[in-house]
Amino acid sequence: MSIAEPVLLIGLVVALIGLVAAPLIGLRLRRARAQQWTAELDLARTRALGSEHRRVARAADDVADVTQATTETVVVTTGVVETAHFAIAAIPFSVLEAIPVTRRPSRIARRVHDEVAGAVYRTIQGTSRSVGGAAGRRRPAPQRPPADSPPELQPGRTPPEL
Repeated sequence: MSIAEPVLLIGLVVALIGLVAAPLIGLRLRRARAQQWTAELDLARTRALGSEHRRVARAADDVADVTQATTETVVVTTGVVETAHFAIAAIPFSVLEAIPVTRRPSRIARRVHDEVAGAVYRTIQGTSRSVGGAAGRRRPAPQRPPADSPPELQPGRTPPEL
């Protein structure tokens, strides 16, 4: 056997291995590309969900701010109206209480008026505070990713660009 025959034999074996290995390597490469593509899609979805979550959180903050402002406005306005109401009602009650014949019934009517009107204004303010407080508590708490999630999903981390 000459030296050319083993070299030829080795060349054929290498070529045969190459013919078998090339499709396997190509298949492995194709699977890796498919996994990379899937990972990129998952990352894009995660970014979109993060963006949507931030938008919803901002909207919830806006609603909570408007609710708080509305509640405070109703409470303050009700207080102003109550003060004006009692000041205006005091005029005829004072006149009627100055007349001896109407003094006693006028005082009874004034006490009833003051109790009923005061209860109405307290109810309006209390209801406004309750509704405003309940609306403020309905804001969703921010969801934190699990501790074992990838670093790009951890709070304060920005995922790398694709």
